[in-house]
Amino acid sequence: MIRTAEGTAVGTVQATVGPIPGGRAAVLAWLVGVPWQGRGIGTRATRALVEWLHDRGLRPVTAHIRPGNAASEAVARNCGLRPTGRWADGEVVWAEAG
Repeated sequence: MIRTAEGTAVGTVQATVGPIPGGRAAVLAWLVGVPWQGRGIGTRATRALVEWLHDRGLRPVTAHIRPGNAASEAVARNCGLRPTGRWADGEVVWAEAG
């Protein structure tokens, strides 16, 4: 749950973790309420989750984003993810570079 300093819930960020050859990987998802978008809240929360996952050895981190969702694309880009050209269920798979 993403909360303001006053404790108001404004969104959520999550990771679905699963096995891959040689380790585990995570698929990220986030949601920020429209009135709170554009303030960097989603980016800060998602970066914190990515750091937490990395600290636990989870790589790669990916996200699936609907084409044209500029807000989610910005969060992904600000968290070090880039579009891969791969698709999953009608969404572009974004992944960490390298």
